[in-house]
Amino acid sequence: MEQTAKNKIFRVGILGGMGPLAGVRLQQLIIEATPATRDQEHLEVVCFTNPHIPDRTESLACNNGSAYLASLISSARILESTGVTTIVIPCNTAHARLESLQKNISIPVLDMISLALESIAASCQGRARIGLLATDGTLRERVYENLGDKHGFSFVLPNSADQQRLMETIYDIKGGKKNGVRNTIMGIASRLVSRGADAVLFGCTELSLYAKHNMFSMLSVPLIDPLRVVAHKLVALAQE
Repeated sequence: MEQTAKNKIFRVGILGGMGPLAGVRLQQLIIEATPATRDQEHLEVVCFTNPHIPDRTESLACNNGSAYLASLISSARILESTGVTTIVIPCNTAHARLESLQKNISIPVLDMISLALESIAASCQGRARIGLLATDGTLRERVYENLGDKHGFSFVLPNSADQQRLMETIYDIKGGKKNGVRNTIMGIASRLVSRGADAVLFGCTELSLYAKHNMFSMLSVPLIDPLRVVAHKLVALAQE
């Protein structure tokens, strides 16, 4: 897998900071997904953590996302200057303005939302009902639903009380609180399954921090972690 042997550079740029641990988790997943036997066979990765990017849900509600989009563009240009060949954003809500971001930079940005839905489509037979755990901003912008329509997916969303609990839990994770987080997440996910979800999608990277191996066997339906999906995609692209 050595890049020098292929005479080409494949350098991943992680646009992180939303929250800060999500980019670190993605880098870890990339390493774990790489079939390397020595240091030199791993991917080149540049991770730029910008914690000053405005809150995506708040920005979408207050200024149609323009504030966080401006920060994404300036951050992506910093990554461009390091010679990265592809950029990935470990934040689901940020993808609400992915098209606008791509128009302002020359490096291709992987669409984590599309990749997650394609992963579900590849493993499902026929139509699927997806239980979606995501931020208010992601739901309001229909980040997953708009793309899911072409796959014939329908979505099962938390009720208002569970959505409020989920948002509180997401900000608890950002604030470093851990007590009860896992049980809250799995409780909400289980209620989506009881309402007919064929799979549960962790549509927020704060939740992805808790998508450890043992959690994948705790539900009676598949658990989809977009961060894990995009990590495997990056490894596959590096091997092409």
